[in-house]
Amino acid sequence: MSEEAQEALSQLGDRLGLEASDTEKIFHGVVEERLREMMIPVRDAWEEATYTKEALLQLNKERGKDLGDDPTADGTGAELGIKDSPPLEGVRGFKLMEELTKVADFYKNNKVLKDDAVDSSSEDEDAWAAAYPVQVGKWIEDKNKEEMYGIFVWNAITCQDTAARDKWTAAKAVIGGILGLSPKVQQKVLVRMVSRWCNMFIKSKVQEQGELKKDDVSMLTDWAPMFFGIEKDVTMDMVQAANKSLLQNKVLKILNKPSVTPEDLSKLRAEVDEWDLEVAKDLELSRPQLRSLFRVEVASVVEDPDLSDEQKVDGIEASREAFGLAEKEAMSEMQDLIKSRCRSCLVNASGDLLQENEAAAVDQMQRLELLAAFGLSTGVEFQDDWEVAPAMRQKLVKTYAAGSKGRTPDTRMLERVLSLVHA
Repeated sequence: MSEEAQEALSQLGDRLGLEASDTEKIFHGVVEERLREMMIPVRDAWEEATYTKEALLQLNKERGKDLGDDPTADGTGAELGIKDSPPLEGVRGFKLMEELTKVADFYKNNKVLKDDAVDSSSEDEDAWAAAYPVQVGKWIEDKNKEEMYGIFVWNAITCQDTAARDKWTAAKAVIGGILGLSPKVQQKVLVRMVSRWCNMFIKSKVQEQGELKKDDVSMLTDWAPMFFGIEKDVTMDMVQAANKSLLQNKVLKILNKPSVTPEDLSKLRAEVDEWDLEVAKDLELSRPQLRSLFRVEVASVVEDPDLSDEQKVDGIEASREAFGLAEKEAMSEMQDLIKSRCRSCLVNASGDLLQENEAAAVDQMQRLELLAAFGLSTGVEFQDDWEVAPAMRQKLVKTYAAGSKGRTPDTRMLERVLSLVHA
């Protein structure tokens, strides 16, 4: 409607004795009827962009329409604007883009939306609603109108054609308003679209490489926020959520390995830290799983001959915090681990000695001494449940004392731990 026509409408209202609000109400009623008509081809274009061809054929059969061999009627449902499609390369749902742009132009050209009615960045819901007095969103299900807007905003950002991209970018806020989507909801829809892209990107890279490399992480956390116009922390949150399942699968693989090494856990911890996640808090592991991971890491700490007792305690505490164990729970796990390892060392040493492999038996007894000494310093109470006869225990201590190289073994401590003498 031209400015002259709008002026003529205002004058007609005056002659008929109508209040300005009544004239505006009549005008908005006419606009609403026209929008109803314009939304029919919008609906058809959206269905073509999102429905499978089979579903589309069935739907149009019910409506009495025949698609024939329409090459554009080949929607793929959940792809929603991410795949290529004619007639404009890189744009799926081109017909939808054009039909929605017509709606936006009609709205703006007829001054239904006042240029200074609302700040596009405003969070004032009332002011935003007043700026769009005629909305079509009430005729469309929330899910469908959000999908329509999602396709539109995605194509407006990613289209390679400069002229089309500029035109659609200028119209996207108006399209959202006409659909009845507040700026907050519009942003939520954009975030959802970007999240889908992030998920696809991560899945593709993991399939290709088995992991996300530094350049991939940079793409997701630096380039994506700038390109799509969303907050960096929002993108990071999406990346974290998408990456969770990958890390959870890695944990399950680690737990199912016949033998887990500290290096396995170090690599896992590094990946979790890289995504600013926490093993205990974010990977949704059960308590038994967390305790298993703790035991693996603690085992490497307590058996490290190069660490002092103080350094071992610090390492155990760091592991306890990383895996979210309570102090009492961690202490119980550590003590059970030390006793179990000591028992295994003794059984292995006994087997080695029976096979006349004294060197191997000495190595096992040395490990036992290291574990037992640290265990006593942390309050472990050893019981007489060694699964090795006392005579063999005594023989092993003597063999160790005779065959040990370097520092002198603490045989008195070993005899006390092995219940050969009483403290």
